[in-house]
Amino acid sequence: MSALVRKEFRLLLPAWIAALVAATAPLWFRLNLLWAPCFGLMAMFLGLAPFGQELSCGTFGLLLSQPEKRRRFWRIKTGLLALALLSAWALFALCCSIGWRHLEPWQLNELGSFPEMAGVSGLLALLVFSGGLWTTLLLRDVTTAFFITVLFPLGIFSGTILCMACVSGWDEVDCMITCWPLAIYAVAGFFVARQLFLGAEDVAWAGTQIFLPMGRGRTFRWLAFGFQQKRGPWSALICKELQLQEITIILVPLLMLLHLALLALRHFAPQWMGEGDTLRFTAVVVWMMASWVIGCVAVAEERRYNTLESLLCLPVRQRDQFAVKLAVVMALGMVVGGVLPWVLEHLDGANSGWTGLEPLETLVLAAAAVTAIAFFASTMSRGMLQSFAVALLFSFLLYMTFVFLMQGFGTSYVWNAVKSPAESLFEFLIWPAMIAACIWLGYRNYKSLQTGWRLWAVNFAWLEAVFAAVLFVSCAGSALLRIYAR
Repeated sequence: MSALVRKEFRLLLPAWIAALVAATAPLWFRLNLLWAPCFGLMAMFLGLAPFGQELSCGTFGLLLSQPEKRRRFWRIKTGLLALALLSAWALFALCCSIGWRHLEPWQLNELGSFPEMAGVSGLLALLVFSGGLWTTLLLRDVTTAFFITVLFPLGIFSGTILCMACVSGWDEVDCMITCWPLAIYAVAGFFVARQLFLGAEDVAWAGTQIFLPMGRGRTFRWLAFGFQQKRGPWSALICKELQLQEITIILVPLLMLLHLALLALRHFAPQWMGEGDTLRFTAVVVWMMASWVIGCVAVAEERRYNTLESLLCLPVRQRDQFAVKLAVVMALGMVVGGVLPWVLEHLDGANSGWTGLEPLETLVLAAAAVTAIAFFASTMSRGMLQSFAVALLFSFLLYMTFVFLMQGFGTSYVWNAVKSPAESLFEFLIWPAMIAACIWLGYRNYKSLQTGWRLWAVNFAWLEAVFAAVLFVSCAGSALLRIYAR
């Protein structure tokens, strides 16, 4: 194996492992609507990795200056990426076939038969393969490339459906026919990416650096205070955090347009859309992706920009800086991922199932959980792409360990202790303990300039120790209560 192939393999390895883990989603999630989003998100991370990692590590210019033909670099990068995506898709199809046998018939109505699921996931892998290449090469910014990779195919799909409905009517729309424009887009995107790489220079697209206008941050100054006068330490920190998240927030109007298009499809074609459940779930998942990116950017991008060291040297207490960062990220994540989709769903009136205070609470809590997990992963990462993999792998490892510990202590006994009104110590203790542990570990990670396997292992060990301690205390307390009751 040549040194170049080994280097490309190391670039793809974290993303490939994360995609393989996500491909096993049918074995763990009983709700089949979660399978494709989990696999698609990590496959998208894998598609962004070949050139996104080069840009994040600052080695893209060195790659272009090597005394070797660029066609060889292109063949190796795309070949390894294709093999990685193909292996992840094959594992996903295998896990789908296994999961399909253990689901009730009523649970399979949303996504059709197994061949349709395999075809949709295959098309999804093809789209992220093409989209991840051309967006990173064109935009030279991983965050923007992520959203464009998501929104462009969804826009093509929605536009195709609207055009076909205007020509032949909603009842004549065939979902399989609408996949052809996506396949054409994927093939065209691959050749566009090839031309972009062969003609790339060590400058951003159009020969200039991509940057926001000189008044960057002015859009969000109304969210803080005193920006026109002399800034205090708190207002300056808030302004800095808003500027760090500005690219993500600027793309929110695109998400709103996509959501409105999905509302239009659900309103005009309820018989074709199965009462809109699939589209409603798709809209919510897209907004949760925005919360995910907001959390992943928070600390990881500070390390990538090499600004975290100077930030820690400011004459402001480090815990105050961490508290401001956490508060801003959580507020933005809950508003973008929970409040905005709830407001847009009200435009559909009685046809929407997300009206009322209870759906708002559900969406806000889900957005808060997604943002918190992504933020914790960001404190252990260097760059947004790395935080994606860390967030998924940590969630999966913690979930598997929790299941193992519960089975070791006796699953039925533990869950009876959780759900019994007299023995709810586990339910009462686990969430405060895990939240406190994550905040403490996140603060320790925030002060660390270096990341790696050792830092990840320490965090994982602490979280497992906290969970095991709470589980032991709850089981012991439940046993004592039962003895006392006798």
